[in-house]
Amino acid sequence: MIRITENFRTIQDLLTQAATDAGRCREEIRLLAISKKKPVASILQAASAGQRDFGENFVQEGLKKMDDIDRDDLIWHFTGHLQTNKTKF
Repeated sequence: MIRITENFRTIQDLLTQAATDAGRCREEIRLLAISKKKPVASILQAASAGQRDFGENFVQEGLKKMDDIDRDDLIWHFTGHLQTNKTKF
């Protein structure tokens, strides 16, 4: 857990500096963590560190993780190409 938390803090610091350098407000920038093929435990660690947006590109895997984690404070995104037979999900 320490490594995920440390990495998250480092990325947040870099985003803050990049926003400042670009003359933008840090609150306008959202970090999307791609959680594809990552275990639920790692996602929960990232969420505990403050990450809220997660991206999946496999519909079934993403739906299972959303069910397993069952947290209203996380925002899930679908990334990549969507197959026609998966659009109903």
